[in-house]
Amino acid sequence: MTMLYKSWSLVIFMSALFCSFFSIWFLMYNNYIIFEYNLTSFFICDINFFFYFDWMSLLFLSVVLYISSMVVLYSACYMREESMKKIFLILVLSFILSMLLLIVCLNVLTILIGWDGLGLVSYCLVAYYQNESSQVASLLTVMTNRIGDVGMLMAIIFMSSCGSWGILEYGYLKNMNIIIIMLMLAALTKSAQMPFSAWLPAAMAAPTPVSALVHSSTLVTAGVYLMLRFFFFFEWSLFSKSLFYISLMTTLMAGIVAAFEMDLKKVIAMSTLSQLGTMFLVVSVGEFILGFFHLLSHAVIKAMLFLAAGVAIHSSGGYQDMRKLVCLSSVSPVVSSCMAVGCLSLSGFPFTSGFYSKDALLEFLYSLHFNMWIGSLIFLTIIFTVVYSFRICFFSILMSGGTFSYYYCVIDSEFVVSIFMLCFVSIFFGASMSWGCFVTMYSFYLTWGWKMVNNLILIVPVLMMCFYSVVFLSKSNVFVKQLEFFFANMWYIPCVNLMALKLVSKMSNYYKVVDNCWVEELSSMGLYKYFHTSGKILFFMQQFKMMTLVFYTFLLFLFFVIL
Repeated sequence: MTMLYKSWSLVIFMSALFCSFFSIWFLMYNNYIIFEYNLTSFFICDINFFFYFDWMSLLFLSVVLYISSMVVLYSACYMREESMKKIFLILVLSFILSMLLLIVCLNVLTILIGWDGLGLVSYCLVAYYQNESSQVASLLTVMTNRIGDVGMLMAIIFMSSCGSWGILEYGYLKNMNIIIIMLMLAALTKSAQMPFSAWLPAAMAAPTPVSALVHSSTLVTAGVYLMLRFFFFFEWSLFSKSLFYISLMTTLMAGIVAAFEMDLKKVIAMSTLSQLGTMFLVVSVGEFILGFFHLLSHAVIKAMLFLAAGVAIHSSGGYQDMRKLVCLSSVSPVVSSCMAVGCLSLSGFPFTSGFYSKDALLEFLYSLHFNMWIGSLIFLTIIFTVVYSFRICFFSILMSGGTFSYYYCVIDSEFVVSIFMLCFVSIFFGASMSWGCFVTMYSFYLTWGWKMVNNLILIVPVLMMCFYSVVFLSKSNVFVKQLEFFFANMWYIPCVNLMALKLVSKMSNYYKVVDNCWVEELSSMGLYKYFHTSGKILFFMQQFKMMTLVFYTFLLFLFFVIL
């Protein structure tokens, strides 16, 4: 079974190289290829299958396939002791196929196939361990994503009024505002934006390879990619402003939660949510290419962090609490070095992969000249990005919990190779894309003071962490503990979502009662019982009258006889 995992990893890796070569070629010559197949016609609507290959779809596909190949190689060792290894591999390959359909399809109907495939397969992957926490998390995941699926279906219904579901006909669609709202709903739920953010940290009950593939670079980025494809629907409209404020609040909330959370996988998940909000923020103000660049660089970094976190958790006996983790540098210096590179890149350290996309992103936001409140919130989100990046690095690499120090194990070569390959790409990917592919797209002219702000952002969070440790952690303040509890619980958004799910469950029970009892009583069965009972009563009354008539007749006869 291990050889089967490695064989599929090699096949996916070669496919990633193939797609990356053609993406560069298409970008250089500005080419694209469209494959169209007419399946059938339904009145005025032609049901066609469009497969659209341009530099954007091929580049995104190459990154997804490269990450998938490393995750499959990692899973060859990580899932070695599991009893359903073959089913896990089938689910992962099905997920990759669904993501491929979502990326290359140009028709909303065919996009829906990949969209639903992602949701259903992710439900199975989250519930893989079949325990109570994984089943609750999978149910929350699939129920939240079904809201977005309904939005996608409603968009398809309203797009059918013009006789086509193709993206290329977006300028001629009627009911444009309703379509935009439905597509925004689908994208926000799939990318876990507020108020649908509760399912992403809950999905960390899945195996670590699933988190690295599904919840860092593929499923959660599907909403961003949908917005990139339908970018001209949202450009400088009322909906783009709504998307801006939603993404800003999501980024702020996720950054604060990641700064207080102690579960390692949930910290990385909340950092993913924070970066997804940043991508939506950039797309909402009109720079979809810059958002796409940040999406690619972030996907590689976050997949590597999840895989390295899996090694730390595996070496700590399955504990995910950062206070109980072993010192990763003593377990595997290579993995700890890769994790340090990932944390620095996530914080935007100069000349790392995340620096090139994040620096261009921040300079673009500086050039927009927001008001004081919006600018302050943006600065605060950036500061929290650096805070949770250094927290991950400090607790997993520098600090040792000490409790499980005896559980050190030998790290397999599959772990080291997969993490190192992702680390290698995360170092050079940002520079190569910035200098090679996106070199002519961005030129921002800012003063020297604004240029130095990004460097100061790396220093201020460290001072904030020291101040917090000295002033607050040294004192047992009840208010501080309550504030930490509030921030670590995502502003009680999971509680609200669970209440909504319970309300849906109660409504379904009410519907079941009504469907099984009252509807039957008020419809044909009730009428049957009514007429049947009424007939019996009338029959009895008629029989009673007949007996009374016979009795009185008999009495009258006796009366005449006696006389």
